[in-house]
Amino acid sequence: MGNCQYIYTKGCTALQAGDWVALYEPPSKYAHDRGLLLCETSADHWLLWVPDHGEVELCLRQVCPTS
Repeated sequence: MGNCQYIYTKGCTALQAGDWVALYEPPSKYAHDRGLLLCETSADHWLLWVPDHGEVELCLRQVCPTS
């Protein structure tokens, strides 16, 4: 996984464990398009739980905060 860039849009708050985020590209065609943030694994990667898929580590540029 390379270096990721993520720019918070106006009005968005910092991500934290327990937040649901939208996935730009689900990890499989059967997985949901949203995931639950579990924990930060590095400055730009998080471990998520995705319904109908399980745990996956994604870069912040692969997710979008939901309101």
